[in-house]
Amino acid sequence: MTEETPAPVAVQAATRFTLLPGHVRIERNGAVREVPLDDPADPVFLSLPTADLGDGRSLRRAAFDAWADHLRAAVAAGRDFETTYRAPRPFATALAIGGATFVAGLGTALLSSWALRPVPAVDVRPGVAESFAIVFAVAVVVSIIVLAVAALLRAWRCRRGSYLHLSAYGLRTSQGGRAEPLSNVFAADWHALVRCTRVVFANGRADLWLPAEPGALRRMDLICAALDDRLGEVLRQRL
Repeated sequence: MTEETPAPVAVQAATRFTLLPGHVRIERNGAVREVPLDDPADPVFLSLPTADLGDGRSLRRAAFDAWADHLRAAVAAGRDFETTYRAPRPFATALAIGGATFVAGLGTALLSSWALRPVPAVDVRPGVAESFAIVFAVAVVVSIIVLAVAALLRAWRCRRGSYLHLSAYGLRTSQGGRAEPLSNVFAADWHALVRCTRVVFANGRADLWLPAEPGALRRMDLICAALDDRLGEVLRQRL
């Protein structure tokens, strides 16, 4: 981007987004905020709108491209990403799976018994406070069921543990193992319910489930997409 070429600008409602080298300038109601695009731990492009920059590009996709360029430069300079998850002992894993199953089943049974209860002979109309309490109680039970199902799926998917190391040489799925190209990865998807990245390999071996960790390792699917053009194109279609 030269001085003669103006920076791409996207406007949505009262907010103006200017895509600059290394960051995005956000202007709204006189307030200016600059969001960096060079931090692997902060995929800020996910929170940007899909507004048109005026040059045929979407703001979110262009921000991802800039973020990916910085990430590739960091990896080429020697930065690597490594995540290791050691699953609890089989007995502890079985307790977690069994406990989550019991809690989810109990909550579902309570909701079912309440929803399918017989119609009383006397018509009782709850007041405003009682209605609010009923809605709140149902929301709490549903939340407990969702959390229990998420814990169950996470314990089951991650029961074997996982390891992934990404560097300029490719990826390794075992400590001390041989590096292989990212082209061996068929897909890398983020599963928000269990907060894990699922890595699917092209050669048919078992999928790799990577629990989220603080920092850049929270979304390993984005790291893989930034380092591989094929995976990156799949992500761009979703942005």
